[in-house]
Amino acid sequence: MRSHGSALVLEDSAPMRTMLCELLRTLKIEDVEAVASLGEAKAHLDYLTYDVALIDVGLGEENGLDLVRSIRRDRTHPARSMPFIVVSGQNLRGIVAAARDAGANAFVAKPVSAGALCQRVRAALEAQPQFVESETYFGPDRRRRIDPTYRGPERRQGNADDALYI
Repeated sequence: MRSHGSALVLEDSAPMRTMLCELLRTLKIEDVEAVASLGEAKAHLDYLTYDVALIDVGLGEENGLDLVRSIRRDRTHPARSMPFIVVSGQNLRGIVAAARDAGANAFVAKPVSAGALCQRVRAALEAQPQFVESETYFGPDRRRRIDPTYRGPERRQGNADDALYI
């Protein structure tokens, strides 16, 4: 994998924050910044650009999905198209679906395995998915394959790269 410049980690647990940062560095991400609160992450993302962000869902009274959702919905936000990978100790279908619906590129369940995190980060950095915008959603195109049998009214035209979207 080629070197990527930077990543932001939003995680309220100091040991988990350290582990996530170290894993990102093994992926040749040269500049990794870590913050513990939603406010700090928002301040960073409002003024700095990153190649990827790891966002924890449960932050005490705060929810990392609110940050992802607000950035994706803000048409002028500089981080709107940046890859977001959601990390959570809850891997229930509802949380995974909420991360997807907020516009996250990927989801990783805690306890985080190095292999799973590395796979998701690589995919998010290398896939460069198209983004979809509607009244209620802005985020990566969630199609994993083209269904040639679908003939519905909102069928999008695809290309050979459609199978690569995460």
